[in-house]
Amino acid sequence: DAAQILNTPNRLDTILDLILTQLKRIVAFDHATVMLIHDDIIRIEAAQGLPEIRDFTGHQFTVEENRVVHTCIYNHQRVYLPNVREEPDWLQVEGLEKVHSWLAAPLLIRGECIGVLTVDGFKIDQFDPHDLEFVSTFASHSASAIENARLLTETTEALHREQKLNQIAYTISQNLETDALLESIAQQATEVVNGDIASIILIDPETTEVIDLFYHNKPENLNFDLETPTSEREEGLIWDVLDKGITILERDYSSHPKAMQEWIEVGARGGLAGPIRAGETIIGGRAVFSLDPQHT
Repeated sequence: DAAQILNTPNRLDTILDLILTQLKRIVAFDHATVMLIHDDIIRIEAAQGLPEIRDFTGHQFTVEENRVVHTCIYNHQRVYLPNVREEPDWLQVEGLEKVHSWLAAPLLIRGECIGVLTVDGFKIDQFDPHDLEFVSTFASHSASAIENARLLTETTEALHREQKLNQIAYTISQNLETDALLESIAQQATEVVNGDIASIILIDPETTEVIDLFYHNKPENLNFDLETPTSEREEGLIWDVLDKGITILERDYSSHPKAMQEWIEVGARGGLAGPIRAGETIIGGRAVFSLDPQHT
């Protein structure tokens, strides 16, 4: 039973593959995709069928530019195009010129469209009324499975973050050696936010002079340290945090007004920085950087 299989707790990527595998057992499609909505962007999260469709996993476009899905997203109704060549709003994608029939059903959760399930065929009018009804019903079960998988993922990630934060707290309470403490905090902070590089500085609260500096996964071509203080007060994400006393998330590090050229050159894409406090006093700052634009 497809519904029972989909309701088994699983990761989101596993559920998406199961959806298309189960769909293939009933509907004779050439390609099928699960597209999920992220704000005003639709992203192909999973695809099955002939080899060319697999290259489109991860492809995304705006809701506005793909007008054929508007009926699914806004009216919560399925769409069937027996011949896409006769549809003026059809968005022709290079590499999918063989597609002639296209069927889409909304993925609905509590009255909200979270995505679209699509199947297409190389023949004109390839899908019959039974296919249309089945895809619509199957989309309803799929939406519930996707929502459950998302909740499972969020719960797992939250638990992982809580465990890491507990580890940090335990390390701080047990460790009295500064170097080992900084190393552990930097490493665990990097893991909590799935970053690549971390830096921590400690300052003299009275003079704001840097008294200790530590890196986790420091790139070899990052050319400054405590002995060569090229970072001036007006430069760097951490100094901005120390000046303002707040946590700063910068998704595009290079666009930050205090971005340092040294970090840009080693490939920093996004940065998350926050102050380190002893009571009400700021005694330093920490920053985690991502080198992967998908993690910003």
